Amino acid sequence: MTTELEILFQLYKEYYKNFHKNGLEVCYRVFFMGIDFNLESTPSGKPNSDFFAELKQIRNTHKATDGNERTFHGVKLNIKFKPFSGHQSRLAHYYRHLFQMVNFVVKQKEDFISYEKKRNYLRTLRAQLSNHEQALLFYNWYSGFGEQWESENNKFFTDYRMIHNIHQALLFD
Repeated sequence: MTTELEILFQLYKEYYKNFHKNGLEVCYRVFFMGIDFNLESTPSGKPNSDFFAELKQIRNTHKATDGNERTFHGVKLNIKFKPFSGHQSRLAHYYRHLFQMVNFVVKQKEDFISYEKKRNYLRTLRAQLSNHEQALLFYNWYSGFGEQWESENNKFFTDYRMIHNIHQALLFD
């Protein structure tokens, strides 16, 4: 999944020349919901049909090769699912469940569970996440989809370090 997201970022940079937060939101929306989910809007508000046409072409080319490894814009794509079709069916319930578990622990009263014990419980939970899962969780939050992970009310990333020690290679420039 992170490879698919990287290809989206690379293509976006080619079509828009500069990558900013709104670009991340567009790419993550395509990644999460798929290109067929009424997504054709850009930071300027004008549709860029070339960007989406290329995504569809990559998806169709990958489908025609039965998922065998191909290189698109310098990134090797070797996946067994149809790219740019969305991952909400794989990820939405996963993020909701993870959020509810973290929220449950954090919201316990301090006289019942101390901050240190909460951190230990959540450290154990975080240990279950792969590095790629942590990277995807970061992009989910940063794109605005999972904004409640780190907000005025919740400090799950800063106070409880639910994302910690992600290898730099998993984060895109």
